[in-house]
Amino acid sequence: MEDNVEFYIELEQKTEGQWAPFIANDVQLQFVMLNPYYRVTLQRDLNMYSYKFRVPERLGVFRFVVDYTRYGLSFLDEQNEVTVIQWRHDAYPRNVTRAYPFYFSVMSLMAGFFIFIVAFLFSEYKKVKTQTQKKGDKSE
Repeated sequence: MEDNVEFYIELEQKTEGQWAPFIANDVQLQFVMLNPYYRVTLQRDLNMYSYKFRVPERLGVFRFVVDYTRYGLSFLDEQNEVTVIQWRHDAYPRNVTRAYPFYFSVMSLMAGFFIFIVAFLFSEYKKVKTQTQKKGDKSE
């Protein structure tokens, strides 16, 4: 997953009835899943704040969060949800070499279960059961 993302937000402040660009150097962006993966200060370019970063190698639903509160100003709480997915079905290898012990244990469990079922189906359980019942009847 080599996705690069660029986040933009435009902030303006109303002064004397006119909208003007808001100037601050402490506006932060958080890229959050359950915990923030990125918490960075946005870079200002004219009246646009932006930041470029690479998406973490984690699939799921993330949020862009800008939570800006300063004394004397209205608070800003902007949240946008995005889904991070892998683009191609072959982006990751299907057989990981480190997982061979796991693959072996699963295959051996399936083979053992199959052998047990075959042995149980073709065993002479009914004959053994009737013989033990007949022996039990003689002893009484």
